[in-house]
Amino acid sequence: MGTEPPHPDWFRPRALYRRGYPAELTSALQLLPPVRALVQRAVDEIGARYVLEVGPGRCPVARGPDVLYLDVSESILAALGTRAVVGDVRALPFADGMFDLALACDVLTHVPPAERERALSELCRVAPRVVVFQPEPGGGALAPPISAARLARGIERCGFEAALRPIVVPGPRGPLRMGLIVAERR
Repeated sequence: MGTEPPHPDWFRPRALYRRGYPAELTSALQLLPPVRALVQRAVDEIGARYVLEVGPGRCPVARGPDVLYLDVSESILAALGTRAVVGDVRALPFADGMFDLALACDVLTHVPPAERERALSELCRVAPRVVVFQPEPGGGALAPPISAARLARGIERCGFEAALRPIVVPGPRGPLRMGLIVAERR
């Protein structure tokens, strides 16, 4: 796939998800339960109590009573209950260090490329540990390509040590490549 978004509102997620999750779109975590389980395991291993999950979509990863979900779509958040806040990853409405962990799965693809550093900076601002999951360019993803290595370097510029864990699973048209970044403030 090229770098063109698969939907005209791709970089305007408030419009894209205004009425919920569009039927023609899906996510790697929704399509691939073993990958979702792997990401959940990585999050669980951190042992964070207060977790912010940005852009949980239809299949949130974080679990527990102290998880707060943030999304630009009220309709998506409605299904997640009261521990949900409408907001944007580029301007998180929380104090510095408010969470033990900030989690963003398959979200940064909806942030225009020129604004991704700001989104990473916001994730790093609100928590000393960050987990980012992202399908890779050329990995069979439907979304515009984002290099997980580039995202990891962006997190490192925020003063974090980032470990990139490549994930490769069989797909209908060849291997699907994804990246899981687990980072901690130095």
